[in-house]
Amino acid sequence: MLDISVYGDSIMKGTLPDERMHYTFTVKSFIERLMAKLPVRVRDRSRFGSTVKQGEARLEKDLASDAAGEVVGGVHGTNSP
Repeated sequence: MLDISVYGDSIMKGTLPDERMHYTFTVKSFIERLMAKLPVRVRDRSRFGSTVKQGEARLEKDLASDAAGEVVGGVHGTNSP
């Protein structure tokens, strides 16, 4: 089984604002879809409100401690200037 770490912001988590502009998990996340289709283990390292710099710092910390998966991917940008 392939070990994957994903880094991102609320988009990776599958959150969208509802009619009151409260963020909720309203869509099936990328991670759930990936695990349903492939024999993989996914470490979800995405965080609501995460910026590119925060995601990079989280990735560097995981790489230094050998905590990142064999494959790493990420989506950031909606919270970054």
